[in-house]
Amino acid sequence: MPQDEKGTNSNRWLSVILLKHQNPNDLVTFLAKHNVESRRVWKPMHRQPILQGHKYVQSGDASISDELFNKGVCLPSGSNLTVEEQAFVIRLVNEFLNNRSEVRKQ
Repeated sequence: MPQDEKGTNSNRWLSVILLKHQNPNDLVTFLAKHNVESRRVWKPMHRQPILQGHKYVQSGDASISDELFNKGVCLPSGSNLTVEEQAFVIRLVNEFLNNRSEVRKQ
């Protein structure tokens, strides 16, 4: 697990990986084949049918929530994950990414 920065206390509620070059659905499928639950990042509110066409906050010409939705996968997280379970998920993600894409560095 990532270490908390000084003065912060993470609830470990959500761990997201952003893919530069691969379809996030492919990672979700790959992990599922190994019995690891993951899911796509939630669809942004402004893309929900009832809110389409309404104004929303964005950064310049880009929608940060659209980028997260288009590239993101929610990985297993939580304070109850064992070190072994974390290592298993990390190994699978690395296997998936191996020489095929990069994780966006924040």
